[in-house]
Amino acid sequence: MGTMTAAAKLFIFCNLLGLAFSSHFRGAVIQWSPVNNNGAIEINHRIAWRRSFSTELYCDSSTISSSSLIGYNTDYLTCRVGCSGNVGTMQYYCTDFSVNEDWSAGERSYTHTFPSGLTSFEASYTSCCWISNLVVGRDSYWEVRVAGSLSVRSDTGSVNNSPVTSVPPIVRIQQGCPAVVVIPVSDVDIHSGNVRDDIRCRWASSSKEECSGVCQAFPGSTLSGCNLQVPASVGAGWYAVALQVEDFATTSSTTAMSSVPVQFLVNVFSSSASCDSQPTLTGTNLDNGETIGITFGDTWQMTLTAESSGPGVSIVDIVTVSPLGFSKSGLNHNVGTLTWYVIVTWTPSQSQVGANIFCFFAQDSLSLVSPQICVTLEVFDSDECDTNNGGCQQVCTNTFGGYFCSCNSGYTLQGTTACVDDNECGSSNGGCSHSCHNNDGSYTCSCNSGYTSSGFHGCVDIDECASNNGGCQQNCQNNIGSYTCSCNIGYSMNGFHGCLDIDECSSNNGGCVQNCHNSIGNYTCSCNTGYASNGFHGCVDIDECASNNGGCQQNC
Repeated sequence: MGTMTAAAKLFIFCNLLGLAFSSHFRGAVIQWSPVNNNGAIEINHRIAWRRSFSTELYCDSSTISSSSLIGYNTDYLTCRVGCSGNVGTMQYYCTDFSVNEDWSAGERSYTHTFPSGLTSFEASYTSCCWISNLVVGRDSYWEVRVAGSLSVRSDTGSVNNSPVTSVPPIVRIQQGCPAVVVIPVSDVDIHSGNVRDDIRCRWASSSKEECSGVCQAFPGSTLSGCNLQVPASVGAGWYAVALQVEDFATTSSTTAMSSVPVQFLVNVFSSSASCDSQPTLTGTNLDNGETIGITFGDTWQMTLTAESSGPGVSIVDIVTVSPLGFSKSGLNHNVGTLTWYVIVTWTPSQSQVGANIFCFFAQDSLSLVSPQICVTLEVFDSDECDTNNGGCQQVCTNTFGGYFCSCNSGYTLQGTTACVDDNECGSSNGGCSHSCHNNDGSYTCSCNSGYTSSGFHGCVDIDECASNNGGCQQNCQNNIGSYTCSCNIGYSMNGFHGCLDIDECSSNNGGCVQNCHNSIGNYTCSCNTGYASNGFHGCVDIDECASNNGGCQQNC
């Protein structure tokens, strides 16, 4: 389950229109999140049009249920910085519509690949014109621009996810009643300390080509955090709002990792009704800004209930701004009460794993609207491995919409869940130089006597003579895989290591002609009196008469 990369997933909530249909623009929101690190982008754009303009743009419940692709294929989101060319067309599948406010909106996903090695990008959609009755910027060009980094983050190990947000195409505010328009934001990036990114909102800038003719075009309003504050003194009329939602790694960071455009219309209308007579949302058990976890594959259903301000006033619509795949029932009245309701149902798809924002509000027969409630529907993939390890004997790996079993090193998968031991020794002796010993899930190599291990598989000869002369008393001779002891001349082997003196005289008198004398490691020969040595072993008679007549006076 994982997470997305510079193959980034670019989610575009765009209420866009082409040049030929300029009076029908309803603003835009562009969001993105990574899929992988290879430069591919999955784009999901959401577009809103004036519903009654043409049959190509018309949407109702049957359009939603049939999943028909509608809209025009001649307008494009276009690369501006770091890339070139068109990203994709703006055709879409309808998801929401309002009969009373005469708009429809939808979205569609497609893939775009950025150039290899690209670290950041900017893309925008621009054309003419804003609606003709704006207080500021009427008939002007418009531009919505998204920017982001595609580099892998050091704190998360993946490419950054942009903030997620959503707004209705038209926000209605009663003149004379102070209001706060909350821009719902969410971010799925979690880094050290289980901390999410810091989300900030700012006015779009003309110098950055983010808003064309409607930069800060809502005079009197102020932006506090991601809350647009509208005082009671703002005059009636139509206003375009152009904001940028940005994420930062920490609260002290000054460089945004992504910038998401948020553009929509505000209608400040006149009414004789009191400020506290607007309809209310009741019985939903949903708090504005709440995050609701949904497991991928499950179906989420909620009854949205609105109550009118009193008798004679009815609820005419419960307006939703929803992700792709939502279905909404018709408006129902609880007879005898002031309440009306719709039932919304959603089964998220695999591509919607992550944060999805859902907003809704009620409108009554006096054209008054309730405060809007927006919640984050965070879709989690179900993890089959959490229960009994998915039935896997060893390793269970969760995937989007499924799972698979695998085995530890030394084992082979048998069937889909079981693991059996690999006999590594059965092939090429496991790579061992000498002996291979199979174990459960592994194996070991060993060496024959006289050798020692070299690495996991190898064996090298042991020089036994290098340590304590191999235990030999006199001479040690190292051999490949073994060694031998030997003795000096005059000694014989005593066992494997020892040496004993040889008594050479004990055999054939050591070769001596007369006398043999043994010594440690040696022997000598000697001759009897009257004889002299002749070589090492021999004796010869001494002719004593030959010298001084043997000392005899007369005859010797």
